[in-house]
Amino acid sequence: MMRMLFTFPHDRRQNGVAILIPKHHNNSVIGYKAVSDRIISMKLKASPVNLNLILPVCPTNVALPLVLESFYQDFQAIIAKILDIELIIIIDDFDSKIGENSAQYSKCVGNFMNHNEATPDTL
Repeated sequence: MMRMLFTFPHDRRQNGVAILIPKHHNNSVIGYKAVSDRIISMKLKASPVNLNLILPVCPTNVALPLVLESFYQDFQAIIAKILDIELIIIIDDFDSKIGENSAQYSKCVGNFMNHNEATPDTL
């Protein structure tokens, strides 16, 4: 059985982030924070120091400036709250747009992307 921690906007069907935790790791979770509809963080009990996972869903470069500014303020704020002695792991795809027919990226990109093509201004 898995435990799911998630955050999503209640007013629309976009964004949202989730973390699935295997049952045998439930006791390792110290806490989590749904920072926004684009960022969730979780602190795990670990040795020799605690581990902080941050899962952001970055807005694309065509997002409104206010959306970008709000995202990066939230992102910086969550990192600032983590103790210097604790480990931070950031997991994300950073919403890159490289196009579905990009053979040169075949080792790291699957066949199921939302974007049709890549141009220098969308990379």
